[in-house]
Amino acid sequence: MTRATPHPIVARLAARRRVRRIPQTVMARRLRVSKATFANWEQGRHEPHLHLLTAWAELLGMRLDVVAEQAPAHQLELLREAS
Repeated sequence: MTRATPHPIVARLAARRRVRRIPQTVMARRLRVSKATFANWEQGRHEPHLHLLTAWAELLGMRLDVVAEQAPAHQLELLREAS
């Protein structure tokens, strides 16, 4: 199966999760999604809704608006439309 490229915001959150050594299963449980769903987000197969991105960032001690500042505006708008 071909691996998709995750959205830059998701990639930053995934990198932070790995640095903090938080397992995907723990993050998935805290976000109330399955581990498979969470893994699909990080692998770029699916994108989480904006409210879940916000919660994910908060669980990592980050603010989504700060993470998003580094992403092109049109990419953040695509996430808003998907919510």
